[in-house]
Amino acid sequence: MLSLVANGPSGYNLTNSLRFRSSASAYLSRTPASAGSRTTWTWSAWVKRGALSANQSVLSAGTGSTNFDEISFLAADTLTFSVADSNVIRGQITTSAVFRDPSAWYHIVAVLDTTNATAANRMRLYINGTLQTVTINTQVAQNYASGNINNNVQQTIGTRRVTTLDYYLDGIIVTGK
Repeated sequence: MLSLVANGPSGYNLTNSLRFRSSASAYLSRTPASAGSRTTWTWSAWVKRGALSANQSVLSAGTGSTNFDEISFLAADTLTFSVADSNVIRGQITTSAVFRDPSAWYHIVAVLDTTNATAANRMRLYINGTLQTVTINTQVAQNYASGNINNNVQQTIGTRRVTTLDYYLDGIIVTGK
């Protein structure tokens, strides 16, 4: 649990929260023993950015530079959701909105549903309950199942692992119980 002091001695506690400092290369990592659904999943968390104008991964999974999925803030302060394998981007959406307020909390919801018959609904990003308009919109093929998130490969929060660890997050993440 993270205890924050807000403008003086009075503070508040954020349960289920983690503070990531990019300067400390802080991140979490886990490799599940077995895969979950690789065609349909949803991930959500509250995120507060601590640094702007830098590539920062919130969630990533993969086996190397040719096979990875990620949800990351880009140096342009947009948010991107990418799925890649065999050195090919299979799907990628990037928000047209920018997220440049380090005092704001962003509720990020990423949805992958490759079973959806409507191509535009297979990869979606919601921020604070609003479906995001995207500038890059390359949707995955229907019933695509090769993704890395929710697979039995390394899953990381606060960084991404392509060939090496990079895109360290500077900020706070709060998840559910």
